[in-house]
Amino acid sequence: MYHTECPVIRWLAKHCRFIYDRTEQCLTPKSSKYVTAEKRRLIDEILQAHAQLKRDIVKTTDTETIIWKRHEDGRLTRIPVRSQRESEVVGSFAWRIVGEVTPRK
Repeated sequence: MYHTECPVIRWLAKHCRFIYDRTEQCLTPKSSKYVTAEKRRLIDEILQAHAQLKRDIVKTTDTETIIWKRHEDGRLTRIPVRSQRESEVVGSFAWRIVGEVTPRK
């Protein structure tokens, strides 16, 4: 349905299953698809793998621990473990608070 944007169109887009395209001035119904349990499991695995790619790399050997910090542009920076703040140690309590994984007390 083609119509200029008005309060009725905004209400339909907000409360009903419609999408309004401002460029085309067209109101179209939203389509919904059922996600099976198998597809949901695959999507969950993909999201977990994506999260692993965005995490810092922590390599622990018998003699040392090396942390490579990931930046938004994909660069890796080596962080010496001894000069690191507690909030930068992946998995520590301070790190979980900064990352909002654990609520503050």
